[in-house]
Amino acid sequence: SCLTPPAAALRPLDGAAFGPHFVRFGANLFAQNVAGQPVQLNESTTPFGAITRPWVEPPRVVGKLLIRAEENGRIIAQHPSSLNEAIWHWQASWPTSLTGELCKLKTKDNTLLAAVPYNEGNDWVRLDTERGQLLWRVPARKLPDGLDPETVCLGNTSWYYAKGNAVCARSLNDGTLQWTRSLPATTGGWRIRYARDYLAVYPLKCQKEQAFFVSFLDPIEGTLLQRLSFPESATPGKVVLTPRNVLVSAAGRIFNFRSLDAE
Repeated sequence: SCLTPPAAALRPLDGAAFGPHFVRFGANLFAQNVAGQPVQLNESTTPFGAITRPWVEPPRVVGKLLIRAEENGRIIAQHPSSLNEAIWHWQASWPTSLTGELCKLKTKDNTLLAAVPYNEGNDWVRLDTERGQLLWRVPARKLPDGLDPETVCLGNTSWYYAKGNAVCARSLNDGTLQWTRSLPATTGGWRIRYARDYLAVYPLKCQKEQAFFVSFLDPIEGTLLQRLSFPESATPGKVVLTPRNVLVSAAGRIFNFRSLDAE
């Protein structure tokens, strides 16, 4: 078992201080200490890799690889058994135009997208997770200003994001735009959740006198499948998707609906 007994004494790991972002990979934890040094935590603390500015997200585990961002638009993949060697690394082009921030990574299964921060905005790239080769690139000028990587959602064949009061889908194969679907007017952005047969899209903020709602869209065509409205809730709710149910927390209540996957 990986859990300590309830009576076990708890102590800081080596008395050190660590950043808030970490990931478990097998029996090890991978974190970053306050000096910016990546470390492997098990029976001991083992430093590896280059010191960077504070992580804004944990490393990603893709198959047997640990993938993380380094300085100057660099993304590196390593195997936990040989952390002093890189399986591959990718370097962003035009380094003098980079903002200095770390790339942000989005993964699903064996798919890896990265937001590369340039002065004019984030370029989005897809990398081959086995070799680190660039598969495609979408420049920032073709994407919404200030596109938050946290709001990007990956599906099986497309990736999705909100642009104003619309949802956009782009191909995972080549990055091209597939469709755009308008949404009811709201402010404060959107959250997108993916399931095999639908997208769940809902506002992060509700306008005055506007009820919280969840729209369900076809992930291939973008057509509206259904919309749930919660008139008693004028504040944002939360949505959880399971293989057979959609759970919505709104107006102090939890609503349980059968998933469209189960129809």
